[in-house]
Amino acid sequence: MALWQVGHGVRQLMDDAFQAAGVRPQVGMQTGSLTVLTHAARANLHMTLLPAFAVARELEDGVLVARDVDCDHFRQAHSHVVTRIGRRMPRAALQLLRHLERWMRAFRA
Repeated sequence: MALWQVGHGVRQLMDDAFQAAGVRPQVGMQTGSLTVLTHAARANLHMTLLPAFAVARELEDGVLVARDVDCDHFRQAHSHVVTRIGRRMPRAALQLLRHLERWMRAFRA
């Protein structure tokens, strides 16, 4: 498998899930790069665990295939958009923040 490098938050989530399931994955590659993980899967070198939205274009193009993973650890994970209270943000940053909030809200549906 191609996985995030040790120390990455997503990797910790995966390691916890593997341990809870009593599974020891065969890790062939570790990286801090989403692009490298995606290319490893595209080149059929390794399978990897990524959220479907991270490879939406590849899925739409039929280059990669996504399979649902039934795992309580993954369902309990949370993401947050964080900014300082009272910060006056530039218009572009505010638009990006609003876009991310809508985009992240879509995952709860």
